[in-house]
Amino acid sequence: MLSYRGKPTWLGRLLWGRYANLNAILYTLERTLNRIKYVQTQNLIGVCQLSEALDRLTNEVTENASVVDSAIILISDLASQIRDNIGDDGALNALADDLDVKTAALASAIAAHTVAEEPVLDEVVEDDTPEENL
Repeated sequence: MLSYRGKPTWLGRLLWGRYANLNAILYTLERTLNRIKYVQTQNLIGVCQLSEALDRLTNEVTENASVVDSAIILISDLASQIRDNIGDDGALNALADDLDVKTAALASAIAAHTVAEEPVLDEVVEDDTPEENL
């Protein structure tokens, strides 16, 4: 601090006051920067978790699309086999049995991978206000 004969001068007091104030400002800035770093870190963690969830969802959609495509091919193939065997009753019965087995397998696979949703009931709102007779 600037002093004259051991006593602080007005300039010394002014500079010391500003220096002390500057330390407080720097401390506040440091705390603010630390908070910003923390928020950025939390945002980065959230983005990473969201990215993982999106990747899982993309894989599930791809798997489901391939299963749906396989079912479409199976149904198309059965239709063409039925058309090819119109005059042969034994072949048609065997095809019908095959269709029953595959239908049951498909139905059980769908039931196993379907989450049952609880029905949403509409609330009935009763109006307590008396009706006016006009």
